[in-house]
Amino acid sequence: ALFKHLRLGIYNHPRNSIDALRIWPVELESTLGKIIHQSLLGAGFRVQTYTNSYNRFEDTRGLNYESYFAKRSANMRYNVRRRHRALERSGKLELEMVTEPSQLQEAIPQYMIVSNASWKSPASMYSLETLQLINLCAGKGCLRLGIMRFECIPVAAQFWIITGGAAHCARLAYHESYKKQAVGVVLTNFMIAHLLDQDRVNEIDFGYGPDEYKRDWMNSSRHYNGFMAFNPSTPRGRIYGIKHIPGRAVKRFIKWGLAALGWQRFKAKQEED
Repeated sequence: ALFKHLRLGIYNHPRNSIDALRIWPVELESTLGKIIHQSLLGAGFRVQTYTNSYNRFEDTRGLNYESYFAKRSANMRYNVRRRHRALERSGKLELEMVTEPSQLQEAIPQYMIVSNASWKSPASMYSLETLQLINLCAGKGCLRLGIMRFECIPVAAQFWIITGGAAHCARLAYHESYKKQAVGVVLTNFMIAHLLDQDRVNEIDFGYGPDEYKRDWMNSSRHYNGFMAFNPSTPRGRIYGIKHIPGRAVKRFIKWGLAALGWQRFKAKQEED
């Protein structure tokens, strides 16, 4: 009903309809992925599927933190413990898990301090939409916002969401001045321990991207896809659909034709020589 409404517009008025719709990330073989695909087609959209992103994750059903950690490499386990002990011995390490709306007044400024001191664009860490999502998750009881302080300075922060038995890493950053102390590693370990022993999640999703460090924490990987849906009821929707959906096949045909033509010319030249 939603997709049909978007295609036809308010009160079936084409002026209010959309030309194209993009939905991502999606697991194509999941129940949700199949429902979305069928619903788009049923609403009359022309749909193109494309590869969207790479994801690292871990199936943690029946695992506590101790058994999870035992599955990491010996080198990684040693490094995590050494870094944590070094910071803990200083007596200046503080780790906090924020879950309640009442905690956000103090936590959000600290989260923003870390974001501004990190290598990431502040807009990607605390856009209005991200801050609204943090507040929404806190109200729904699914927020896990980790804050790490060293010498009372916020040095690392991670925003996780728990839903449907899975923990999703939405945002993470650390203060670049404390990179050598591996504050990001220590906070990640703290977060995962809480997610497994306190929340008892069945899956940990480490977000998008092929970053090498994620391999140390997560043993499994998958590709997410996306749907591009074009509205055949609008001029732009038809143009976009014609351009994108047959576009790949046309490009492959042209490449094949050019390759075949080049081979024929090469053979002809060889015969002449």
